[in-house]
Amino acid sequence: MGRLQYVWRSSLAAAHSFLRPPVEQVCRALLGSWVNVLLLCVPAGLALNYKSGPALATFVVNLLAAVGLLGLGDLAQECITSQVGTLYGALLYISTSNLMQMVSSIVLLAQDQLNMLRLSLIGSLLANILLLPALSILYAAFCRRDMAHDYYITKDHTLLLLLAVSSFLIPTVLDKTTVLPTACNAAVSRLVSVFLMLTYGAYFSFQLSTYRDQFSHFTRERNERADKLLISIRVASAIFVVTTALFYFCVDSVVNSLQELERDDGMGIGAFTGFILIPILNCDVAAVEQAGRSMDLMLMYTIGKCIQSALLVAPFLIVVSWGIGMVDLNLSFDLWMVSILFMSVYAVNTMVARQSFDW
Repeated sequence: MGRLQYVWRSSLAAAHSFLRPPVEQVCRALLGSWVNVLLLCVPAGLALNYKSGPALATFVVNLLAAVGLLGLGDLAQECITSQVGTLYGALLYISTSNLMQMVSSIVLLAQDQLNMLRLSLIGSLLANILLLPALSILYAAFCRRDMAHDYYITKDHTLLLLLAVSSFLIPTVLDKTTVLPTACNAAVSRLVSVFLMLTYGAYFSFQLSTYRDQFSHFTRERNERADKLLISIRVASAIFVVTTALFYFCVDSVVNSLQELERDDGMGIGAFTGFILIPILNCDVAAVEQAGRSMDLMLMYTIGKCIQSALLVAPFLIVVSWGIGMVDLNLSFDLWMVSILFMSVYAVNTMVARQSFDW
């Protein structure tokens, strides 16, 4: 009997010593930001969704839960990039900069919410082209007087962004001005999508090899914040995977509650959610933080995120819809929205050409 008690106590002590460090690291991550208070909405939102709670309450709670998950996921990503080196950290950061937009877009595609999906794609581009640079310039104006940037660094990004947005014009104009069958328009969009994805692959390789110094400076500042938390790469990776999975279910609950609201109460908030709320979720304050130090990094961040949305996210969704036999999704958007997007890109190109910013 005494032998069994000794083995039992030894097993408990070993389990305690093994589990204590990861538990402490998770606690430090959860207490690392006040935004994590919104994580309390995650179980409540999922319970409301699967218990068929009120649609409006389900929508609000899951939307707040998604905001909290975004903050925790970004913190976990910082901890990962701080331990894998500058090159792989930059690779991970660039490749996951639009991960949440990709997740929300896949949810909308699975729910057959194509109109909301198109609105979210255009809204995300406009938010990163107009909203984030405007907030960044406003923040930089309070931090320092000199807001100059290197035009030769940002010129390549702005021109590529203009090319990426122009690629939306061909399928849109072809769809609006011709009477071709839907299958023909879908074929044109698929061909353009493959070309855009190949273009982004070349741009991605060029970006890593050419602007490594800039990314080294950016990842070093993120690493300084992450190193204070003392979170291992395994725990950070587990947190990142869990938050991404929970974000998928929260966005799925948001879409389901939207459908119920529009069906029962006739509340037309689907367009507002697709064009405003989902794009705001995809915005990251990292660009605003960088504006206080370097306008070059701010422009590379915001414009690079737009380029990834236009050259990778949207074409990838077209290819996915092609694979599942869905012909209704293509690169044809509302002509008025595409015009606004094109004028916004032109305005950014004009602003960048001045090589400095002011009020």
